[in-house]
Amino acid sequence: MIRLLATCALSLLSPATLPVSAPMIPPVAPSVTLPVSSPVGALARSPVIPAVTPPVIPPAAHQVSPGDTAQEAPFRPLFNGTDLSGWVDVNCGASTWTARDGMIVCSGKPTGLLRTERMFENFVLELEWRHLVPGGNAGLFVWSDPIPAVGVPFSRAVEVQVMDGPNGSWYTTHGDIFPIWGARMTPIYENPNGGSRCLPRAEHSKPAPQWNHYRVTCIDGTIRLEVNGEEVSGGDAIAPRRGYLVLESEGTEAHFKDLIIRELPPSASPLPRDEIALTATGLRPLFGGVDLSDWQAGELERAHWQAADWRLLSDGSGVPLTSNEVFHDCLVTFDARWLASPSQEQDTENKPGDRQPSEEASSTSRTTIALAGAGATELTLEPAPEGQWRRYSLRLRAGVDKAQTGLIGSGPFAIAPLVLTHSGGPVEFANLLVRDTPSHVAVTPKPRFQEWWKVRHGAMNKRAAAGVGRLLFIGDSITHAWEDAGAQVWSKHFAKRDALNLGISGDRTQHVLWRLQHGNLHTLSPELAVLMIGTNNSGDDTPVMIADGMRAVVEELLAHPSDMQVLLLAIFPRGATSADPRRQTNEAANNLAQAWAATRSRVHFLDIGAAFLDEAGNLSTSVMPDLLHLTPAAYATWAEAIEADLARLLGEG
Repeated sequence: MIRLLATCALSLLSPATLPVSAPMIPPVAPSVTLPVSSPVGALARSPVIPAVTPPVIPPAAHQVSPGDTAQEAPFRPLFNGTDLSGWVDVNCGASTWTARDGMIVCSGKPTGLLRTERMFENFVLELEWRHLVPGGNAGLFVWSDPIPAVGVPFSRAVEVQVMDGPNGSWYTTHGDIFPIWGARMTPIYENPNGGSRCLPRAEHSKPAPQWNHYRVTCIDGTIRLEVNGEEVSGGDAIAPRRGYLVLESEGTEAHFKDLIIRELPPSASPLPRDEIALTATGLRPLFGGVDLSDWQAGELERAHWQAADWRLLSDGSGVPLTSNEVFHDCLVTFDARWLASPSQEQDTENKPGDRQPSEEASSTSRTTIALAGAGATELTLEPAPEGQWRRYSLRLRAGVDKAQTGLIGSGPFAIAPLVLTHSGGPVEFANLLVRDTPSHVAVTPKPRFQEWWKVRHGAMNKRAAAGVGRLLFIGDSITHAWEDAGAQVWSKHFAKRDALNLGISGDRTQHVLWRLQHGNLHTLSPELAVLMIGTNNSGDDTPVMIADGMRAVVEELLAHPSDMQVLLLAIFPRGATSADPRRQTNEAANNLAQAWAATRSRVHFLDIGAAFLDEAGNLSTSVMPDLLHLTPAAYATWAEAIEADLARLLGEG
């Protein structure tokens, strides 16, 4: 059973007192605190981050024209008029988004997102939209991440306002553009309130229930919006500037139709990673926000669990909530927020049929998520400050123990529902997402059978059995060659740190995983492992598969009793230019790895790839003669690039 423990109070807010939605304030850190009251359908977040107000620049100076290429490129439909093919439900229920009468119909319940299946970079997008009642609220997000930001139903993106109703003191309803949840943008017109929201220079929108036409031009990190044929707003210096297109549900019914897109050539220079949105990994909603229809919720469960727009609320009674869907091996990602501090704990009111809280539950809040009867791994969370959202990502697997109960089948083919239990103070869950974890080659431990490989693996095991190794370097031939091209640099930087090289030429993620399970760690008690693996997978595996393999290796290291820290290095660039297919595959895998690494407390992601490239993003044979393996000078570059992190993680001051 995966067990998540945190100290919190028994009751501060009951589910009945919690609002259906809350205004969102932009985060200043990965964890955010949200207010607890606001009317539904109001402008549900304040994404403006105070900044120096940009000067007023004449509109003509900001006019973005796609040029001849845009005129030659054809428009194509983003919506086929009959179903939602090409679109992905991010965090909503089955009834939120439907196709009807040539329209994408949004019910407005819950607050959430529908995204395109793939990313876009430079493009011209046109669409029609309308609200059915005055005061309607929705949105169009461009260059979006594929999943919501922590503790909110919205993603990192630039939002184009789709709203009907009265204007506010710091927003309007007819063409605002603004960055949300970590995105960046400089508005092209001065905002009297300061910050990064671009207010339109004129109002051209039509009131509900009339249709409005938007034309959105996005080129090289700039955006311009035309409302019913007139340009009204825009932004420059946007990041990310490659990502998904998203329609937003927010409280009221909205209709979208005639969505067409004209794609333009990509940027001339390769984009830095922070200018590319996260890559989708197949996560899908396990809780749709509308109700508890995805769960086995009878009268008892509904007395203690509540669907509140995009949040799932537990009163802390300890009554479990069980999913309708069953899983064999899955990855679960969710956000949680405790609503009371430990010092304020008190027993919740008992209802007929309640379980009586135990003595332990009265002093400690406990949250358990598992596949029914199917677990032996326990994870204890540090107590979270009251009101602070945190994201967790964990893997659940059924069939580990034949004695488990609640399984369908047995052994390696067992499946079971997901069970969520919380006892203690009230807690909110959000963005409860899941994906089946495939048993593909990159995560399946596998040895190699060349004699030299067996000899090197055996020699590593002997050194590990001796217990020598405060610092580990784990990887493939690039790590292996610390003993060759990098030998002098190794002697200078790492020998004094009792470092051990666990790199073997040609290894892929599955080979490293097998080695770690068959003696490479043995009785070692390392303080830090430096891992760089995956480039040899790039010829056969997808980015998701490679990132899965990287994660599997990291999880193996984290499970070691030494409690070592892991410095996960992005796979180094390869190939002469950014157009190299294997480099592109590795960069996408790095993007995924960076996202999940941020959810683990002992994992530290570091990308030093730019240190090997020139200003144009090209790789020289003077750095990597075969555009893959390093020269002695490049090993010095590697050592210098990680030195500060090594010293910090090894506690060297």
